[in-house]
Amino acid sequence: MSRTVPILACLALSLLAGCSLFRKTPAPVATPPQTVNTAESEFKVLKAEDAATMSELGQRLASPLNAPASERLFRRRELSRDLAQRLDILRQRYLAFLKRHPDYAPALAAYGGLLISLSEEKAAIENLQRALELEPAHAETWNNLATLFGTLAVETGKAATAARAFEGYDKSIHHAPNVALYHNSLAILISLFPAEAAAHYGKKKESMPLLALTHYQRARELAPENFALAAEAAEAHLGIRPLRKVEALAAWEAARKLARNPVEIEWVHLQLALLELEDGKTEAAQKHLAQVTSPAYDKLKAKIALALKADALKPAKP
Repeated sequence: MSRTVPILACLALSLLAGCSLFRKTPAPVATPPQTVNTAESEFKVLKAEDAATMSELGQRLASPLNAPASERLFRRRELSRDLAQRLDILRQRYLAFLKRHPDYAPALAAYGGLLISLSEEKAAIENLQRALELEPAHAETWNNLATLFGTLAVETGKAATAARAFEGYDKSIHHAPNVALYHNSLAILISLFPAEAAAHYGKKKESMPLLALTHYQRARELAPENFALAAEAAEAHLGIRPLRKVEALAAWEAARKLARNPVEIEWVHLQLALLELEDGKTEAAQKHLAQVTSPAYDKLKAKIALALKADALKPAKP
C-alpha cells in the first residue's frame, strides 16, 4: 500500500520542480512467482522502515506550545537537518528496491508518497502514474495523485491542475467508495475551487457548497468517531446559503461530543462564535469566544474579536 496523503497536510508543502528519476519502461511482462514473493517480502521490510521513520519524525516535530520561541526555533533547525538525512536514507532504500523490482506497483506508489514529502512533485507524479499503469484500480494511489495536483492547484491557481485533482478523487472514490478520507479530501477541494468543481461536474457554482457538504457528511458517516471529520462537516454549513443555523448547531454539538481534549472543545467554541457572528448574534458569539484561552488560537480569536467589534458598531436594523 502507498502512503496515504491527506490534502490538508499537502497544502502546507512548498512544492518545487523536480527532475524525472525514471525512464519510461516497456509494458510489464509476467513475473515469475518467486520474484513476486521476493519483492513482497522485501517491500514489507521497506514499508515498515518507512512507517517507523515517519512516525518518529512526526512525534519529534511536535513541540510544546508553551516552550520558549528560541527553543522551538532550535528544535526546528536541528530537526530539519535530521529530517533531510533520514528522508535521504529512505529515498536510497526505495531506489535500490526499484532497481531490483522496477515494476512493483506498491513500491512505486509508496516512493511517490515519499517524493511528495520531499517536495519533488514532478518525480512524484511520474512514480504515481507509473504505479497506476500497473494497478489502475488502486484507490489510495489515485488519492495521493489527486492530493498532489490539488496542492499544485492551490499554489498556481491553474484550473487545469484542479481538474486533474478532481479526476483523481473521482477515481479513488469510484474504486473505494467507503473510505472517509477520500470523501473529505474531495469536499475540501470543492470548497477551495467551486468554479472549477462546477465546470468539472457540469453544475452551477452556487450548488458547490452543498455538494461539498454532502461529501463532508459522507466522510462523517464513514468515520463517526473522528472529531476532525465531524468538525469539518459542521464548519461546511457556513458556506450554505441561506444559512442553515439549526442544522449547523446540531452538527457542532455532535462534534463537541467527540472532542478529546480542551483544545478541541475550544475549536468548537471558535467556530460557534463564527456561526453566531454570521447570524448577527454578537452577544452569543462573544460568549463562545470567551471560552477560548489556548495560545494556539490567539490569532484567529483576535480576528473574530475584531469582526465582533466592527459588527457591534453597525447601526441597529429597523
